[in-house]
Amino acid sequence: MPENLRFSNPDAIAKPPGYTHVVEVIGPGRLVYFAGQLGLDRSGKMGGDIREQIELAFQNLKAALASVGVGFDHLVKINNYIVDIGKNIGHFREIRDSISTPRRRRAPRSACRSWRGPALCSKSRASRSCRRSDGGRRPG
Repeated sequence: MPENLRFSNPDAIAKPPGYTHVVEVIGPGRLVYFAGQLGLDRSGKMGGDIREQIELAFQNLKAALASVGVGFDHLVKINNYIVDIGKNIGHFREIRDSISTPRRRRAPRSACRSWRGPALCSKSRASRSCRRSDGGRRPG
């Protein structure tokens, strides 16, 4: 495995089968890739409805970001996959906006794309994946 790659699964997120939640590329700059986060709690239990699933997915994303010492302000791009997007996009936007920091609400936001998608697993209604960058600066 190359020395400039770090693979990790934060303890706050259910352990994934066959993939890694966080991959960090360290070099002249630093780029971190995050696996799509479903609406699962730490034990792997699916949220009961769309709102809970979106909230859990954002909590998991927050934990993944924290595992490399950053927060939502460092996100560069977020992809969202939402079942019944016409019906559920409002829930997503409300929850997304509630986790934004005051600075983030005034500054340009991450590139964001929400996709209509089929159920990602038997009862999943929302997922997200993202990238973050710190312009080569280490957190701290």
